[in-house]
Amino acid sequence: WKRIEPWMDRPARPITVEIAPDNAALTAALAGEAGEFAEAAAVTSTPDGSAAADAPIHVFLDASQARPGSRAAAVLLAHELVHALTRSPLHPEAPIWWREGYADYVAFAAGGIRPAVAERGLGAGPRRLPHRLPSDPGFEQHPAWAYPAARTAVAILVDQGMPGWSESRIASALARIDQRLSGGEPVGEVLAQESELDLAGLTRSWRKRLQHWHP
Repeated sequence: WKRIEPWMDRPARPITVEIAPDNAALTAALAGEAGEFAEAAAVTSTPDGSAAADAPIHVFLDASQARPGSRAAAVLLAHELVHALTRSPLHPEAPIWWREGYADYVAFAAGGIRPAVAERGLGAGPRRLPHRLPSDPGFEQHPAWAYPAARTAVAILVDQGMPGWSESRIASALARIDQRLSGGEPVGEVLAQESELDLAGLTRSWRKRLQHWHP
């Protein structure tokens, strides 16, 4: 895995991290209903739910699920900071496999987590091997599978679509992909132009990787 800097070529913006003592406080900070964020250890969002382009982005962390200072909290925070830096909550146009996979790839690489560990959970997905990269229903129905499946897709894109590239070149390419997908451009077109692996090739390699974990 390549350690990359997703903040390259991005304007500097202050990021506020709010640490809640428990999930109830996290939910209250997000003005959510009881149980709405019960499964969330952290959330990146605008404080008031605004979708305005210039709205501030905050990271909300549940300290009861991820103790500040621990490795798990560092990886989780890195994931959420990528969301904040890319302002992904304001860009639902980008496919969810990319938004979550990109954030996870950066966070896991920065945390020094081995790919074999990062792929754990790939066997916990749908009974049939999926034909497409994880979508919103996949994250809703099989979150324990969807996150590792998404970061595996990004890892394959880097390994096979950017072979021999320097880390700075990879970082810039991933940043451009993110910006273009956030702008609503077609995934296939973006990947083909920004890497050496198109969407069909990525999906084939991704399904082949999943076969090792699929029952």
